[in-house]
Amino acid sequence: MPVLRLLAGALAGALTVGLLALPATPATAKVTDSAVFNDPLVAAKQYTISKRIRSLIDAAPGKSKKYGGAIIRVAMYVYTSTEQATVDALIRAAKRGVTVRLLLDSDGALEPGFTHYGDYFRTLEQKYPKFHVTFCPIGRGCIGNAHPGSNNHNKFFLFSRTDGSTKVVVQSSANLNKTNSAGYWNNAVVLANAGLYDDYVAYFNDLWKQQPSADYGRVKTSGNAKVWHFPVAAGDPIAETLSSDVRCTGNTKVGSKGRTVIRVAMKDFYRIEVAEALWQLADRGCLVDVAYDVPATFQPYLGQSDAVVAALSRPLTKPGGRVRLFLAGPATTENPARRLIHSKYMLIEGYFAGKKNTKVVFTGSHNFSYGSLRDNDETVLRVTSAKIHDQFRTNFTRILSTLD
Repeated sequence: MPVLRLLAGALAGALTVGLLALPATPATAKVTDSAVFNDPLVAAKQYTISKRIRSLIDAAPGKSKKYGGAIIRVAMYVYTSTEQATVDALIRAAKRGVTVRLLLDSDGALEPGFTHYGDYFRTLEQKYPKFHVTFCPIGRGCIGNAHPGSNNHNKFFLFSRTDGSTKVVVQSSANLNKTNSAGYWNNAVVLANAGLYDDYVAYFNDLWKQQPSADYGRVKTSGNAKVWHFPVAAGDPIAETLSSDVRCTGNTKVGSKGRTVIRVAMKDFYRIEVAEALWQLADRGCLVDVAYDVPATFQPYLGQSDAVVAALSRPLTKPGGRVRLFLAGPATTENPARRLIHSKYMLIEGYFAGKKNTKVVFTGSHNFSYGSLRDNDETVLRVTSAKIHDQFRTNFTRILSTLD
């Protein structure tokens, strides 16, 4: 993914916003596994993801006689003053005894023009003993280093304890800034899953150590979840999973008239191997819908994206299946409701991994790009859940309703 550059306007005042002295939410509820989405076209829903994250931060308990304070770990690509409310929530947590560990990429914090961000977070570390921050090295990820443009593209929060639950993972597609809330489509998944949490913590610790590797390739399965952490030097787990685990017919309760339906909403779709796997499934009778963005100005990505579109647009050789492509993008005079898709998800409704009538979600920070596969610190989370799948399907339908 091209490096996202931030606008520094109106930053100084935002970084000095007074902190709200709000108490932590009592941890009496239980975290329910669910998906959360913003809607950039509805003002009241633009910040749904960040508000959910803040509610979990405020519900993380401080030190008590019963146990030590909770630990919140955050790995984030872009985190700016336009999301100061979330930073304030982390500071409130640190003040009441929660250990906060914040890991950020250097692109928006250490490079020339953005060093005020790094200075700001270091000031917080000096002011609050429970607040800890580190930055990936300039020009690479914390782990990924195969290319000078590598970065830590992760977007996840880990809560050792919050809102009456332990070991909670929030995996999002959204950077924490105004553009990702008010201008782009994004999503997040909230899961209380001990095994998954432990894997993410181990991965987070590896990111914090900053030992470079071009072939990290960590994989973990826990309950209904499976997670891949990147970079990998060879192979493509997405293309391989599509080729090996999806069948197009035999369903009796889900899909469309027995056929498996695959829905993709993707910021950067450049990998021809994934496109070929999807086309092959459509040729076998699957129904494939892809909503995607084409970068109009970045090379060589434009050529790669054109190749993907061409591969998916080829006529099928057998009846029954289909591929439909939906081009998203910024608002236009003809369609002012258009917005960029920053989400990175794939939904499978049908025959998966030997089971018919299955509903699966793949989501995370990982675009269908070669940078996400080979270069960056990234995560793909797979969740097998009818409830969460259907929440994503509703979001997909909403996105399509805004496109030409």
